[in-house]
Amino acid sequence: MKKILPFILCNLLALASFAQVGINTDSPSPAAALEIKSSYNNKNYGGLLIPTVDATGRDDITSKASIADEGMLIYFVEGNIRCLQIYDGLNSSWADVYCMPTNYAPTASNVFISGIIEDTQTLTANYTYSDFENDAEGTTTFEWFIADDAQGTNTTTLGVTDSTYALQTADVGKFIFVRVTPVALTGELIGSPVDSPLRGPIKNQGGVASDLFISEYVEGSSDNKIIEIANFTGQDVNLSDYHLIIFRQNGNLTGPISLTSNTIIDGDVFVISDTGNTLATGEVDAQAGNLNFNGDDSVLLYYSSGGTDTLIDIIGPDSLINPPNNNPNFAQNVTLRRKPGFGPSTTYDSNDFDSFAEDDASGIGSHTY
Repeated sequence: MKKILPFILCNLLALASFAQVGINTDSPSPAAALEIKSSYNNKNYGGLLIPTVDATGRDDITSKASIADEGMLIYFVEGNIRCLQIYDGLNSSWADVYCMPTNYAPTASNVFISGIIEDTQTLTANYTYSDFENDAEGTTTFEWFIADDAQGTNTTTLGVTDSTYALQTADVGKFIFVRVTPVALTGELIGSPVDSPLRGPIKNQGGVASDLFISEYVEGSSDNKIIEIANFTGQDVNLSDYHLIIFRQNGNLTGPISLTSNTIIDGDVFVISDTGNTLATGEVDAQAGNLNFNGDDSVLLYYSSGGTDTLIDIIGPDSLINPPNNNPNFAQNVTLRRKPGFGPSTTYDSNDFDSFAEDDASGIGSHTY
């Protein structure tokens, strides 16, 4: 056996002199004398484990080493010191390549927001602080953010760094999350920031709208024209005092379009369509032959009392205020659905609506406020 081992070693050295050698690879790099592949058959992964020694073991290596052993690697472990070290043959000493931390940073977990997601309500950041060495918590920091949707689109900081945040009217319809950065009192002080899940959409106070509003607008192909009116006023509302008017791009008016004497219960919707409409017909409550708006015509909801008409809500520019022929194709061949948290407004803002493809009437018949 003693004779066979030197023979094998000599053959390996001879092979290395004339060709590349690889472990778990059939095609080692031509620039490498030895290549160790980290996977085999595309599934079995492994790493290179170098010798682990303490001070006694390392000193034993040093007593044998020479300048010819320059670059030798070991993993040195002594007490709480854990370092990858390389041998410096010129100085006959070991140099640290990388040392594991002797103290770990704190962590924040289970980060979430508690509180009612509603205008004027106060939200609180909740989290679990932990530290591997049990270092006490210092002044953990917070930052609140707002976004357009649950995916975090257009995330913007609110500039608030307290552990609580009072929701504002401007936040309605948005989604909110908090970023917690744990801080220890001693040791490794600052941990990695952790974000809470987004919550929303943020609703108006009490979830009550000031009046009825147009919750969906379908400007579809041909006669597929639908208007959905929602009631989130906190009480049932009779439609006999409400009507629609269409302000045409050419300055003409169509209406009033009666909504009949139906009553919308709180939390429900009323759907009216053109007589030629073929979309969501099972959800349509009434039809009108003159509900034939196009994408450049504004649709307005009015309340009538004592001979006075009051504008309640609008979809599109108001052509009575703007000069005729000034209505752009603001909603041509699309469906507009009001975002949750947004109620009636006498000023049209496209940011209050989500836009969907032509003839998409999948949301007709219900609304989330």
